[in-house]
Amino acid sequence: MRGKSSSSGSSISDQKRAVMNPDELKVMLDTDCIISMAGMQPIYAEKILYYKDPALKGRANLPLPHVPELKVNLAAKPPAAALKPEYVPPEVLEDFNWRDAANAEELARSVLEAILPAGSPPEFVAQMVPAIARNWGEGSLSVIASILKETSGITVDTKEMRKEAA
Repeated sequence: MRGKSSSSGSSISDQKRAVMNPDELKVMLDTDCIISMAGMQPIYAEKILYYKDPALKGRANLPLPHVPELKVNLAAKPPAAALKPEYVPPEVLEDFNWRDAANAEELARSVLEAILPAGSPPEFVAQMVPAIARNWGEGSLSVIASILKETSGITVDTKEMRKEAA
């Protein structure tokens, strides 16, 4: 028996779910399929079998169209010659400024990585940087400092180095 203040009601809930759960996929008929395209919700559909569809059945046994044979003549490329380094005589090297090279930054980076590898003790770096800067010429200290910071994480105090050089 209900009291005067009781009420009954129903609620409807619209919840999204996957097209099919894994257990539903396992028992899906081979005549059904799921079509999935980018940017769209997946679609559960029945396959159209050409051999059962009257509109497609008549076209199923048409003769294949003639496809002309394509003749491709590929000339064999000679293997690429191995690059050999060109050695520069010391007389020419004395007059050469490394900044004039087409790959100046790459050259400086390679030399610094060889002379001051990552993990070099700070004392060694402090001794070598002024010597390298003197050898490379005016304005090279900032280039050296930037390359060492990028490649090895070594910070060079250029102001302190300039005071020592003066």
